[in-house]
Amino acid sequence: MNTLVPERRTLAVLHPFAWLTALGLATGFLAWFANDVAPPDKLCPDYICYWATGKIMLSGQSPYDVELQTKIQNDYGWDKQKNGLGAFDFLPYYYPPWFAMLTVALVPLSYHGGKVTWFVLSADLVLLTGYLLRKTIPGVPPAVPLVAIPIFIFTVVTILLGQTTPLILFLIAVAWRLLEARRDRTAGFALAWLTIKPQLTSWCCPAFCSGLPGADAGGLSLVSQPLWRCSRWQAGCSFPVGWGRC
Repeated sequence: MNTLVPERRTLAVLHPFAWLTALGLATGFLAWFANDVAPPDKLCPDYICYWATGKIMLSGQSPYDVELQTKIQNDYGWDKQKNGLGAFDFLPYYYPPWFAMLTVALVPLSYHGGKVTWFVLSADLVLLTGYLLRKTIPGVPPAVPLVAIPIFIFTVVTILLGQTTPLILFLIAVAWRLLEARRDRTAGFALAWLTIKPQLTSWCCPAFCSGLPGADAGGLSLVSQPLWRCSRWQAGCSFPVGWGRC
């Protein structure tokens, strides 16, 4: 009787649980580090932009209101000389309105709690990006992207600053893997979320869509249209300069 098959099946079942356990341990460590070790004023300084945006959205105002952004950010420690290089009164919000709606979810956690959560989620997304790309490059051991991506200096800097780059990298990795699996429409769903960076979407989405079946473009359109319609309903015509007119 061949006992290798049951053993392989057992390993196949336990494998995902091993990765989830590792991610859980990493998340716990990151939460401890952000909450108890990292100086609060140094942790994710760019998060103040998303915090102000969430507060404004809860008040029913436009996330692009300069006066509201300035007031809230100043109340929570923004300093023109220290943080704004002596030139900026606040850190402007230049993302789509639908992304602003997501920032509301962190407001109940308090400012510091939101920063800690933002930091942990960003770091986890980078870890997941390394996991997704571990078998993408032929001839490269899986451990290389699994380790290299999280410790890459620019990746670490964006996490510490509290930027949206980790989310962008994760969405690109998801779309990449889905396209490799020929799940084009689902990949289009992932690409639609890249519209949080319109300047990136303008070249990234065509690069993914070129030479591929039309299904992925259909998925992109299927998700992006409701997002933008919801955004226009929420923000009205209060888009920042450079986003066009309603």
